[in-house]
Amino acid sequence: MVNNGKRHQTLWLSKIGNIPIRCHRNINGKIKQITIKKESSGKWFASIIEERNITIPRQEIKKVVGIDLGLNDIVYDSDNNKVSNPRHLKKTADKLAKVQRRLSKKEKGSNNRVKARLKVARQYEKLVNSRDDFLHKLSRYYVNNYDAIGMEDMPIINMVHNKLAKHILDACWGRFRQFISYKAENAGKLYVPVNYRGTTQRCSQCQEIVNKELWEREHKCHNCGFIVPRDYNSALEIKRLMNMKIGQELPESTPMEMEALPMVTSVIEVGSLFQNKVFV
Repeated sequence: MVNNGKRHQTLWLSKIGNIPIRCHRNINGKIKQITIKKESSGKWFASIIEERNITIPRQEIKKVVGIDLGLNDIVYDSDNNKVSNPRHLKKTADKLAKVQRRLSKKEKGSNNRVKARLKVARQYEKLVNSRDDFLHKLSRYYVNNYDAIGMEDMPIINMVHNKLAKHILDACWGRFRQFISYKAENAGKLYVPVNYRGTTQRCSQCQEIVNKELWEREHKCHNCGFIVPRDYNSALEIKRLMNMKIGQELPESTPMEMEALPMVTSVIEVGSLFQNKVFV
């Protein structure tokens, strides 16, 4: 790797030579492996695994939050904050249908079909990038503002066999949990998965079971009289379960040192010169 202080850098590969790249982060450790990948949109990426020894101090637990994931509000937390679901797929559905119709009309094996296929791939790539951008910003907010974050350990793969499957996959709950998990680890904070069973039906104040249908959006406890939005009650219950779990695992919330994962993966976009040198 040659770093000239800007995003435009140079990557040297054996038997290939120098390749101009756009690197989104500097490589500070020892490079262990490089994987070259071509996306369906025609872009080339190099995934670099580097090894370095770093020590991340464990942050003292002062602020904790429970997060309930949903479809109307993708996030509803125990501080009564909510974020509406941006529904990325719905916003781009018309454009996707348009480019796919054009692709279906092209003759197989023709250059026009290749061009049409690239347009479809780039439209899907734009959809994926918009989802990731939203989830990165949202996860970064919670990691920056809280020391412990609790979320349900829902088996999402078992939930995508009904009429809501498309909307669940578009919300990307699993990806959001993944972003929260690794960002919290890198910041020395805690990500705490809790048992998802009963968090929707159980009252967060008295733990009484309050059965609710999916369309019922308000929690009304007949035992203690607690009345709040359904998702807010779930977030409070997740926070309660997280506090119990933290109390069992960390009886004393004191700062401590922990070793980070030794392997760090960086992804960089390779310039057009690489395509000319290797695959032409």
